[in-house]
Parts: sequence; structure tokens; C-alpha cells
Amino acid sequence: MSTEPEAEIPASGWEAPETQAGQPDSDPLVRLLHDLIGVVPEELRARLTEALRALIEALRALIDWVLARLERSAEPAPPVRDIPIF
Repeated sequence: MSTEPEAEIPASGWEAPETQAGQPDSDPLVRLLHDLIGVVPEELRARLTEALRALIEALRALIDWVLARLERSAEPAPPVRDIPIF
């Protein structure tokens, strides 16, 4: 039988503890990206931001196009007429 006090067990089971606002994020990828942003010159950062914005707009246009095709294919097919072959 475990002698752990109930105060150490989160209310929702194994939920991760919340981070405080003053603490830096512990995710190494987030820290790496944050450090890289600080090293990149402002002009390059602006160009990368614009390129990312263009990529997101292109993805949105692609999604809109796919949805339009799906909506068209959901329309009922035109009536088909049998043509007898002799």
C-alpha cells in the first residue's frame, strides 16, 4: 500500500502541473526557436514572416478549393437515360 499524501496527486489524475507565467517554457524546441528569433536580423525576420504569411494564404486557398470541389460533388448527378444498343 502506498503512503503518498493526497496533496501530491493532481485532482484530474496524472495531469501535468500548470506552469507559472514568470517561468520560461521548458520545451526545448520552443526555447530553441525563441533563441533563433533573437539571433536573426530584423530584415530577414520580416521576410520570413511575409513568406510564412504567403504560405498560410496559399494553404487557405487550397482548402477553399478542395471544399468547393467537395460541395460540387455532393450535388445530385444529372438524370441518366439508357440508350439501347442494337
